[in-house]
Amino acid sequence: MIEKKFRWYHYFMLSFHAQMAIVLGCMMVWLIQFVVYSTIDRPVMVFDGECEVTVGPVRDNGDVYSGAWMDCGGETRGLDDLEVTYLYNTLTTGLEPVIVCAKTESKFLGNISWECELDPQSETEQL
Repeated sequence: MIEKKFRWYHYFMLSFHAQMAIVLGCMMVWLIQFVVYSTIDRPVMVFDGECEVTVGPVRDNGDVYSGAWMDCGGETRGLDDLEVTYLYNTLTTGLEPVIVCAKTESKFLGNISWECELDPQSETEQL
């Protein structure tokens, strides 16, 4: 016959149901916090204006990057989705399109969002 050893630490353990109740309670508190902060969080406009574009190598913290880069209110960032259209318009028409950007930062969550438009006043459709 197998003899069971005395396991004193079993007396300090909560039941499975109690453990699940604690986990679900924590998840509910987290969900409530997320909903509250996402509904009361209002984005704050940090920058709204025209950006200057540099085509070619750009130094950023000692690293050199190639491509097209925007300087928006003292902050340098890549053109990303607008890069191909910007370079196409610059090289084919000889004109430099206007890029208007708005940077918003949420007050509580700290999310940063950039929204940029190429030639917002232009009536022609962009490629």
